[in-house]
Amino acid sequence: MRLGTTGAGPHTEAMKIHEWPSAERPRERLLSAGARALSEAELLAIWLRSGVRGWNAVELARDLLTEFGSLRGLLTADAGRLCRHRGMGLARYAQLQAALELARRHHLEILKAGPALTSPRLARDYLLAELRDRDYEVFGALYLDLCGAVAYVQDRRRSAAMGGFSGV
Repeated sequence: MRLGTTGAGPHTEAMKIHEWPSAERPRERLLSAGARALSEAELLAIWLRSGVRGWNAVELARDLLTEFGSLRGLLTADAGRLCRHRGMGLARYAQLQAALELARRHHLEILKAGPALTSPRLARDYLLAELRDRDYEVFGALYLDLCGAVAYVQDRRRSAAMGGFSGV
């Protein structure tokens, strides 16, 4: 459902979330049933905290997910494209990037604390978490200690040439 079309017509004001029954509000549902019980739009609405004039946070979140095709599409969108969307600006873009980086670091901590990188698959999983979502190729090195634990990851994005498949 696109924003502004809440059922009664294209110009109908959205019902404010605080007017919803308590058991249907995203924040209250998260607290009572856990985050896994919520849709991506509801989780995003909690992060957004508020909608924009005529659209509540859930409707804004649904529209963002539709516009960008998926949660991943939204999280990896560039600042220019995201800031062109109604209700989004540089402050929300920065908050979204900070949340994404926190999630990436959380995932890396789990990988670092887990078993040593004793197989190509474990090394692949670690490097995907470390290097995913970059808009450029990276030449790097993964240094392991004698036990197979990650000692250092070298990322040569600044001093090496940046390019793609067709050239540098």
